[in-house]
This record gives sequence, structure tokens and C-alpha cells, in this order.
Amino acid sequence: MDWFALAVGFGSTLGCWQIAQKAPFGQSWRLVNGAILTLLGCLIGARLAFAGFHSAYFFIHPLEVLEFWLGGLSWPGAFAGAVLTIFILAWIWHMPITKLADGLAPLFPPMAIGVWLGCWQAGIAYGASAATGSWWAMPALDETGTYSLREPLQLWAALSILLFFVFLERNMRIFNHPGQFSAITALGLSINLLLFSRFRADPLPVWNGLRTDILAGCLFVVLSLLICILAFLPHPVKR
Repeated sequence: MDWFALAVGFGSTLGCWQIAQKAPFGQSWRLVNGAILTLLGCLIGARLAFAGFHSAYFFIHPLEVLEFWLGGLSWPGAFAGAVLTIFILAWIWHMPITKLADGLAPLFPPMAIGVWLGCWQAGIAYGASAATGSWWAMPALDETGTYSLREPLQLWAALSILLFFVFLERNMRIFNHPGQFSAITALGLSINLLLFSRFRADPLPVWNGLRTDILAGCLFVVLSLLICILAFLPHPVKR
């Protein structure tokens, strides 16, 4: 059984259910369809980014770019694919980008939890090896299929998103203007991805001596922070 696909599928389904529950009257089907298209954008972006990071191989085997079921996805590409899809849908549907982003934002925390837990079972994004007898260590797979005691990085990352998700749910009243909820969601997930990517022990692509996931994480955090500042600036009072 493909535990990664199962975990991501369950998280994405829960996210779509959250969207349907929170959608304004008459908008649930449109937003759920938007969520499905956004998931497709995530998949395409993740696969294209992975192929780009391994361009030497895929230049020789170009048709394998389409074989995403064989594994090989990149979270920076998924993040970028989601953002681009939301912009395209807002343009096609003639909706304010802030309103659409707020409507689709509940998709991402459950999906991200599913991704981290799926990585735990797939031998991806694992933590550093731990000494025998470490009470906090847990068995984890690596890319060779070998179990060993490691820092439970994927579990910590999933738990941190869960706590963030609970915070969002309990403080919805603070988001008074369009764009604020999605901006905070993007910032929280960007920080999570940057922080926990920093401690990954699995082999990752580099660019000019720097890991591409760290570079992408820094970029997404900065952009999300700027969007948050703009979203929470004082809004003029309508008369």
C-alpha cells in the first residue's frame, strides 16, 4: 500500500471538507472544485520542480516527467503551483484574489499534515540519526528502505501544523478583512517548511552550494510576510 498517497489523500479530503463547511452560502461547490484544481496545480508544480532539479536525468528521459506515480515531488514546486493556480482561477472566475485565497486556505493545513506523515512512511524528509536508547527517537525509513532510530522530524512538523491549525480555528474572529486568513495561513506553512527543512537529513538538490529547499523556504517566508503586512495594514473606513 502506498502510505504516502493515502496520507496525502486523506489530508486533502479533510481540507476539501473544511472548505465546504466554511464556504459562504452558494459557493461551496465552486470552492471545492477550486480546491481540486489547486491540488492538481500542486501536483504539476511539484513534479516539474523535481524534474528541474534533476534536469540532467530528465533531459535524457523526458517522458518520465509525466510518471509522477513513481515518486519524485518537490514541495517548493507544489507551493508555487498552488499559488499560481489560485491566481489563474481568480482571473477566470473574475473573483478578488483575496476572497478566493481565503476560501481555499482551509485546504492547506490538513494537506500539509498528510504530506509530513506520508513522508514518515515513505522514507522522505527524515531527521538525523539518534543514539540507541534516546527516549524521543522513533524508527524511520530512509531512501534505501532501511529502518533506524532517528529524530521524529516528520512527526514534529505535522504536530506543529496541527497546533497552528487549532490556533487558526479558535481565532477566526481576528481576520476582519479579505486576504488576512490566507496570508496568515501561507506565512505559518512557509515558516513550518523552512524550519523543518533545515533539519532534514535526506539527500537534497543544491544550487551554488545552497540547498534549494532552504532557498525556496526563505523566499516564501519573505513573500508571505510582505503579504501579511499588506493584509493587516489599517483599512480606510467606508462611509
